[in-house]
Amino acid sequence: MTTPVDHTVADGKLPGWLGVVQLAVSIVVVALALSLVILPSINGIVAPAVVPMVVGYAIVFGLPSALFAGLMWGARWRVALLTGAALGAFPAGLAALAGAGPLGFLFMSTIGAATGIAAFALARLQALPTILYRGRHRVFAGLFGTILVIVFAIAGTAVALRMIAGPKDLSCHNLGRHGGRSFSVAMIATLPTSEDQWPKVRATLAEVAAKQGWSLRDYTRDRSLGVVICQEPGTQISIQQWTWTDQPEPALKISVVAPQGGEAWRASTLRLLGSLDDSLPGHLKLEEHYPSVARAPPSAATKPGGQRRPVDSK
Repeated sequence: MTTPVDHTVADGKLPGWLGVVQLAVSIVVVALALSLVILPSINGIVAPAVVPMVVGYAIVFGLPSALFAGLMWGARWRVALLTGAALGAFPAGLAALAGAGPLGFLFMSTIGAATGIAAFALARLQALPTILYRGRHRVFAGLFGTILVIVFAIAGTAVALRMIAGPKDLSCHNLGRHGGRSFSVAMIATLPTSEDQWPKVRATLAEVAAKQGWSLRDYTRDRSLGVVICQEPGTQISIQQWTWTDQPEPALKISVVAPQGGEAWRASTLRLLGSLDDSLPGHLKLEEHYPSVARAPPSAATKPGGQRRPVDSK
């Protein structure tokens, strides 16, 4: 009678769980890298949520999808590419159903395909020690490759975050400068505006900010308008608009955060919004998140030429 042999150890064969671990590590590391690439272009209170959102999406949806696709069609680069494209297209597809255009769908599909290929390549890189080492302890060689990737990922994340953060910003543009992490929006507003009016919007904001004592930072890029203005002791106004998605009524999206609390922020904010409203033909609409009722900007009661244009409030 022969004694049963553990072929995993005796023949150097690798257990299935090792491949799952390596795949999971690859997906998380690639998602983390993607979120760190995106993070510098995100401004405002949503920035801290970027990393957990991207990594969480990769874990909840990416790992099960990758395992299913691998079991069905094998661990091939083509499978990784298509799976990544599908995962990237999914949220963009939901946005498309809600009325967004096809450009966002195409962009997210491309990003997803690239991350799928990157995760596939990283998983193969982790398996490299098991290819080079053919002895009895190939499992430990595989774990060594995975641990090495994790160590480099942690070190790279620390370096990237330090580079992104740079010197601590103690100005009113940094809402978390005093340690706060959660800030509610005090007011939101919309102002119908087309892309050809962006130069006028930016010029008006720069002029008004200089006159009324606001600090301005312009993050405008191709197809994306982004201006943030703030004033001590902490009021911050974000003005944004994108053109890469179809919008039934293109408009500036304006949000106001007042981490200092109280009501002192209101008068200066409404005065600035009123000046912006006066310079554009659109009709400013306000919506308060504070308990009190929204008030119209003082200078927005009339448009140039004497035509009365009251500000909507909800």
